[in-house]
Amino acid sequence: MGNSQLTEFQVDNQEHLGDGKHTSRIDSRKALGVIVLCACLFYGNTLPNELLFDDAELIPHQNGLRTPWDVGAIFSGRYWGALKKSDTLYRPLTVWSLSLNYGLNRVLGLPGVHPVGYHAVNVLLHAFAGCMVYVFCMKVGLAGGLGLAVALLFVAHPIHTEVVAGIVNRSEILALIFGLGFLILHRMQARRGRVALCYFLALCSKESAIAFLPLVVWTDVCFGFKDRRQTAVSYGMYAGILALWLGVRSQVVGGIVQEISELDNPIVTASFWEQILTAARVQFDYLKLQVIPVGLSSDYSYQQIPVVSTLLDGQVLGFIALMLGGIMAGLRLRRSHLFVLYSVVSYGILFVPTSNFFLVIGTIMGERLTYSPSVFFCLLLGYGVWMLSRSGLAWILACVILVFYGGLTVAQNRTWAHAGVFFETQVRSAPASAKAHNNLGRTRHAAGLLDQVLANYEQAIFLWPKYADAWNNLGVFYKAKADYASAVRAYRKSVSLKPNQALTYFNLGNLYHETGEVDQAVKAYLTVIRLSPHYFQAYVNLGVVYSNAGRMTEAEAIWKEVLQLDPKNTQARANLVVLEKRR
Repeated sequence: MGNSQLTEFQVDNQEHLGDGKHTSRIDSRKALGVIVLCACLFYGNTLPNELLFDDAELIPHQNGLRTPWDVGAIFSGRYWGALKKSDTLYRPLTVWSLSLNYGLNRVLGLPGVHPVGYHAVNVLLHAFAGCMVYVFCMKVGLAGGLGLAVALLFVAHPIHTEVVAGIVNRSEILALIFGLGFLILHRMQARRGRVALCYFLALCSKESAIAFLPLVVWTDVCFGFKDRRQTAVSYGMYAGILALWLGVRSQVVGGIVQEISELDNPIVTASFWEQILTAARVQFDYLKLQVIPVGLSSDYSYQQIPVVSTLLDGQVLGFIALMLGGIMAGLRLRRSHLFVLYSVVSYGILFVPTSNFFLVIGTIMGERLTYSPSVFFCLLLGYGVWMLSRSGLAWILACVILVFYGGLTVAQNRTWAHAGVFFETQVRSAPASAKAHNNLGRTRHAAGLLDQVLANYEQAIFLWPKYADAWNNLGVFYKAKADYASAVRAYRKSVSLKPNQALTYFNLGNLYHETGEVDQAVKAYLTVIRLSPHYFQAYVNLGVVYSNAGRMTEAEAIWKEVLQLDPKNTQARANLVVLEKRR
């Protein structure tokens, strides 16, 4: 059996397979240099971008990023750490890479959250991922110019902007790098320990990397088992690595119930049939954006994508037709053009974990989720261009697509420059999204543009009347306008929809404190402390309310309590000093 190349799918025409003997010869080092150059060219304008969206929440506030050399704590911690109680994400390698960025900034004398270093690393990692795509193409037989074309299409594709420009989406890049490394080393029959380590690191980058194991099996089915017995032993080791990772992950996030908001993924409250149909419709949207990446958006939440309840939906039928057509075409061409079937099935395999077909995830749709699957879209596109035109025209056509994609990417990157343009663009690209309108309202409010805020909050609430955060923000707006009655109504509506939201009770406490309603302020702050015992500002403010009401003993007790919980709390310590002086 040894070196036999018997496979389930026999390949009669090897013109574009093997070691690239019949493809255009290109020096690999030059090819890798071109890939890196193009990635930097297309994504270089992300470097001056600010921290936005999830970046602005995770990077400044995730305490795990402060200790890059405490690897044990990082690998035993959750992705969002203490920021989200229901966080079930386990991505220690991604957290570690971000913490190294934080540490490097400090070494260079910059604030740990300074964004340029994070953006630079993302661009370089994306370039490295493109190089891995090129190496992968060579290992499966698409060497020379064809492999280079596939890699360039990948690094240029604008659908990847959310991953490269969004720092926390580095998880997608790392998962692909180590996932392809796993696949490449397996095909090279490298030492099993190295291969298994790559798979483990991919899993530690992002959970969806689990799909690289079935992809390895599918690749072997298509391109041959060099030694079936040894391959079976390798599969067993990989399964063991998966079991190990699942065990470690269970120790970290086990027992935590993931809370998926209807706002982020409306199908969480839909029937099983509606989940399947809506997931199919979303897959059709992904394919449209892969082919013609126009109309990209950083948000697809409620109700930008409606829940589908009928099989006769045009986009559902379109997905079914494309899926069946792709598989049937691949089967018919499997002897002469195996890469068609291989690409179609591989694309599907890598999309399974995040497709919402089998497991409802935290978002209904996100362009970041296409990052790994798009390798095989680009492979299919590059291979199709090559096969349709096996002359110099193929290079011209590939260059036209590359310039088209690259130009769109550069333009899309600009929408991630700062909060103002980001959320303005989000509303334009997702006008039916309640979250987009709320985000723009918050941004305008922070910028002092109060005259433009009310319409955004009201539109967010119109689109989703159960939007507790938007009601809270509306309360903040009315308070800024000194319309206290309207503010109280908005806050009360918010807590009725989300009773455990400490922030809204804190805002209520501030309002009652400002209007002199002592008992109501005390009640609100005590609720905050009950819901969130580490909400230290609530303790400080409650002490101030007690002090202003002449209840000095209670003020002293609450400030001493917060100092026990947070010894570095300068406000509480200063207030106690003032209290002592008064005595």
